Amino acid sequence: MKQSLELAGTHCKGRLKHIAEFYAIKNGIRGHSADERRLVWQRQSRPLAEAFEWWLRTKLALICQKGKLADAIGYALSRWKGLTHVIDDGRIELDNNAVERSIHPITPNRKTCCLLAPTVAPSTGALSLL
Repeated sequence: MKQSLELAGTHCKGRLKHIAEFYAIKNGIRGHSADERRLVWQRQSRPLAEAFEWWLRTKLALICQKGKLADAIGYALSRWKGLTHVIDDGRIELDNNAVERSIHPITPNRKTCCLLAPTVAPSTGALSLL
């Protein structure tokens, strides 16, 4: 197990830098119009995406198909069209972090419900938070 984790780490270290390049592009076009973002994504991200897809397919052919790394690569490749849709549509965000941050403060959870009066049922408490 340790050996497979080390192998995965070796394979994936360079890809984190690759993913960081996508986010650098995203940060550079923040606040621009959808058309401008689309043009930049097409010009700068498409070569990155193509190189990343090639790397995924190449690595998948070289590793054991029963491992977790192969599962992860297969998962990404099976959703490749959706993952790269951001390149052709400037309205789409690279991730949903902004939405996650905006709803996080109002998302009730078990811990929040436990802070309510002990006599209030958790389901009632969750409803009161909405």
